Amino acid sequence: MKLLFLLFLVPVLLWGNDPVPMFLYNPSHNSRTSIELYKEIEEVNRPINVDSDVDYVSVADNGILYFLSRSKMYCANRRAEILWSKSIGNYGINNNPLILENGNVVFATWGDIFCFTNNGDSVWRFSYAGECHSGITLNLNNRLVFGAAMGSSPRYLYCLNASTGQEIWKYLASNEILSTPATDEVGNIIFGTLDGYTYKLTPQGTLSWRVNIGGLLWSSPLIEVGTGNIYEGSDSGRMTALDKDGNIRWRYSTGDLVRAHPNFNFDKTGVIFGSRDGYFRCVDKDTGELKWSYYTGGLIEGGSVIEANGDIFFTDFNGYLHRLDKDGNKKSSYKISSTVSITVPAVDSNQYMYLGARSGTLIIFRFYDPTDISSYKISVPEYKTTSITPNPLRDKGRLKFNSKTTGNGNLYFYDLKGRKRVTNSFTVNKKGDNTIFFKTKLTEGIYFWEATVNNEKIGSGKITVIY
Repeated sequence: MKLLFLLFLVPVLLWGNDPVPMFLYNPSHNSRTSIELYKEIEEVNRPINVDSDVDYVSVADNGILYFLSRSKMYCANRRAEILWSKSIGNYGINNNPLILENGNVVFATWGDIFCFTNNGDSVWRFSYAGECHSGITLNLNNRLVFGAAMGSSPRYLYCLNASTGQEIWKYLASNEILSTPATDEVGNIIFGTLDGYTYKLTPQGTLSWRVNIGGLLWSSPLIEVGTGNIYEGSDSGRMTALDKDGNIRWRYSTGDLVRAHPNFNFDKTGVIFGSRDGYFRCVDKDTGELKWSYYTGGLIEGGSVIEANGDIFFTDFNGYLHRLDKDGNKKSSYKISSTVSITVPAVDSNQYMYLGARSGTLIIFRFYDPTDISSYKISVPEYKTTSITPNPLRDKGRLKFNSKTTGNGNLYFYDLKGRKRVTNSFTVNKKGDNTIFFKTKLTEGIYFWEATVNNEKIGSGKITVIY
């Protein structure tokens, strides 16, 4: 992973390549990836055995996924195979788990913040009054910040030590905090409350200023690195721009609530965001004047992500994944097979995008270039000690491999679009050299295969099937 000192310099660069370790990608909430996604897209709908809806998904730099249900924390791979899960007892809150630099994962439930290792071992637990509907943000000096909400419970913004879970300070706000805190490059913290106030706190938890921008604040603030300018939507139907001292620079009015989280466009001259009026807009970050708009026909409450060439991805309540170019022109609108949660698309380095969905489903999109066969292949290392013979393959073959452990194995076959076609399961009874005989019913064609033992990759390759 990238060294933690990068966060001290320019927060937007932390995890800037591929992973999605926190809500809105990074501390300043500039949701973008350095990956250029291919033109073609295919949905791989992965049912998973969870007890409720799946909301936000976080992605580690090794492609491992973390997400919450209403009573469990899950760790899975991109095939939606559960690697481990932990019962959390209390009601799970629908926000992103936070992946720390050491690989530990932090997440919120009703009244508790938990920290686990990436193997599922408990590290610490912090109890508080209320619920954490905001995401948890990593600030400077290994500190976590999050807000609490729930009726008559105290509405505190908490700051914890990320290593120990100990409380460093807490700040009592005027109302519930559903807005995920953002932090600037020196550690100042910006967040909103349900009575319309935007707050700026110092890294020590003292108030710098607060200003009422009007309307309930569900949208999380976006901070411009360098200037400290702040952009935040509200239930007043407006996107509001503040300077670093809390002075209102401009307001842009839409036709409905603005709960979607703002982002910067490709060249960072505009602020892009959705509204419940069905429009996705780009307004000039300095003047607030409209640069362009795109009408979806569906309510928009989630955030967006920008890929390397400026394409914008977001979802609407009609169940579409929209792809616009950097100037707001439609490139595609993909009808998703399941009802999508209010979410922010998460992108990894292997051309996969993840969305939470209702009814225990993880939506996975695979991007590929139909003119380039290399874009289809599964990005796994080569293993000289693992092979499938014969090649070409007919209806049966043998897998030779060397295993460091005993346990359960799987041999997967994928077509050229990355779709899993056949799974052969087997048992490894001894360490060292093994040979497994298998049968397959694949049609003629070219396939990629991947072998695992106890969910660890032991081999991969390409094979031709003929009859």
